[in-house]
Amino acid sequence: ERRTPLTPAHVKKLVDSGVRVLVQPCTRRIFSNRDFEENGAELTNDLSTANAIFGVKQIPKESLLEGKTYCFFSHVIKAQKENMPLLDEILEKNIRLFDYECITNDDGERLVAFGEYAGKAGMINAFRGLGEKLIGEGFSTPFVSVGSAYMYPSYVAAVKNLEYVGSKLKNNLDETLSPLVFVFTGSGKVTYGALDVFKAIPSTFCSVQDLGTTIKEATNKGIPIVAAVAEHSDLVRRIADDGFDKQEFYTHPELYKSVFADKVGEYMDVLVNGCYWDSRFPRHVSQKDVRENKFKKLKVVADISCDIKGGVELLRNTTTIESPFLTSNNICIMGVDILPSELPREASEHFGDVLFPYAKSLATGADVDSNSIAPELERACIAANGQLRSKYEYISKLRAENERGVLSRSESGAILYNRNTAIEGTAVFLLSGHLFDSGLINKWLDIVEENYGIFHFAEAVVRPNQKSTVLLQ
Repeated sequence: ERRTPLTPAHVKKLVDSGVRVLVQPCTRRIFSNRDFEENGAELTNDLSTANAIFGVKQIPKESLLEGKTYCFFSHVIKAQKENMPLLDEILEKNIRLFDYECITNDDGERLVAFGEYAGKAGMINAFRGLGEKLIGEGFSTPFVSVGSAYMYPSYVAAVKNLEYVGSKLKNNLDETLSPLVFVFTGSGKVTYGALDVFKAIPSTFCSVQDLGTTIKEATNKGIPIVAAVAEHSDLVRRIADDGFDKQEFYTHPELYKSVFADKVGEYMDVLVNGCYWDSRFPRHVSQKDVRENKFKKLKVVADISCDIKGGVELLRNTTTIESPFLTSNNICIMGVDILPSELPREASEHFGDVLFPYAKSLATGADVDSNSIAPELERACIAANGQLRSKYEYISKLRAENERGVLSRSESGAILYNRNTAIEGTAVFLLSGHLFDSGLINKWLDIVEENYGIFHFAEAVVRPNQKSTVLLQ
């Protein structure tokens, strides 16, 4: 991990505005100790005088300072078992915890995130994987000179190399390969980032429906790359009548089947997967479809969403930055789960730009219990004064369910219900959406308790940075 929540440039702005900035020394960060010092920071391991302490990932619980304000990705809002000791320490030490994942606008949209850079790094790595896959099959292509994102001194350098690779494709791609077909899934920041990188390579875009025609035209014109972005209706269709309704699909996915193999299976060489998926949904690429050779040309999958045995069932475990690919059914698959770390400078600059106004507010002593704090930050405060904030009290309830054995985790990572230890309920409600970061789940539990009800989580499917589903009994 080489990212930083704030860069030396952000530190200089804070210092120039009268804020004293302390930075712990580190030789692994993308920005050197000297970079921070030259911009006014004081290098020290002693943070006891700081008003607010910022990190990226979870801070070791033994390093937490009593009574301080911390900001980092805590991964506790879904009662993740592995992080409950960290939460206990935060409460015990009377720490104010702000979680970047929970800094949202009034519509519940996240404001501070790395997702775009996951897409950018994932796309660069996909090109590397394609080059290695093709050379292994006996085809030397310009893609063989593409490295992983972290191998370049900057994002700009990576894109320049891709532009060079793209300029060599037309005359250096065997006619039995051309055109290579890329298909993208997803419509969020991850896919946006991937497409931003992809445009460095000359290509022709079309709809999934027009792939067959476009490929024929590209073959005749010598165009080496064809690409399509799959819509929701290209992934699934209603079982009964082949129709599609997005809201119905999210509410009743059991009424739908996957049609992705039928739509793109005979064309697709590379899948760039940035699509939201949960365990109720049909898989885009299943083991069964691959065994039945429905994806006849598929060579590379860049599973940026990184759901283990999820939408792409072939991804059986995460891969690492140092060893990003695994092979399944002769398909090269990438499943790195910390992709923004491969572009640490640019990712940190982007992250720091959106975090800066909130960081300055906390650094100057803004109080969560007064009107001096922005509503975006107030929503992101998980714990204060030794207690969970009211919006996040559900964490204790979900944790208790987890610990008493009602909930267990499947191989796919979904949280499942153990009917043997449940109690009978009089009503069951299905909640779906951003339940935890929006506070919706807490509002529901408040309603139940205000009316003297008893509840249990009959089923919960929760994953980081994605929509969740809860069956409340």
